[in-house]
Amino acid sequence: MKINRWYLAFLGLLVLFIFYPKDKTTLPSPLETDKQDSDYYMKGVVIHLYDKDGRQLSQLKSVKLAHFKHQDQSLLEAPVIRLNQADGSLWQLQAEKGKIIKHKHQIELIDQVAVKEILQQQVSTQIDTQYLLIDLENTTATTDDPITISHQYYQTRSIGMDMDFKNNIINLNRKVVTEKTP
Repeated sequence: MKINRWYLAFLGLLVLFIFYPKDKTTLPSPLETDKQDSDYYMKGVVIHLYDKDGRQLSQLKSVKLAHFKHQDQSLLEAPVIRLNQADGSLWQLQAEKGKIIKHKHQIELIDQVAVKEILQQQVSTQIDTQYLLIDLENTTATTDDPITISHQYYQTRSIGMDMDFKNNIINLNRKVVTEKTP
């Protein structure tokens, strides 16, 4: 069966028109970078990670991303990470800046880091610090900086912590003070 080239071209354009997103601002777009040595630069980045059954495990959003191939890392602006747990709970981590270190499977969150446990659409617990190192393979996080844990009934301060997202365990390192909130 012989198909006319114009008919195929028309079908191709029709498919492109139907499936091409109308709102271009939400798509990652390569831009000229103010980071002279970056290999590429994108805005409006959204990355999803799924398990073998198709369940979303995590999501990373960032206003901007600049990748440096020779250093095997990417710099992030205003990153937000969502970690979905098997029990239905959600951890949301955000900061002013971040760094993905690919070969170590780590993400560093830097400046005004907020870690929120979200249960039934409500923030249950919030942890604030200035730096957090996340191990993506083990879904753990650590910091040696001062932290504040805020909950509905108490506030705890500590110098440093280790956190296991899968098991919902937070180990506080030193100078731990807990106060009941009014």
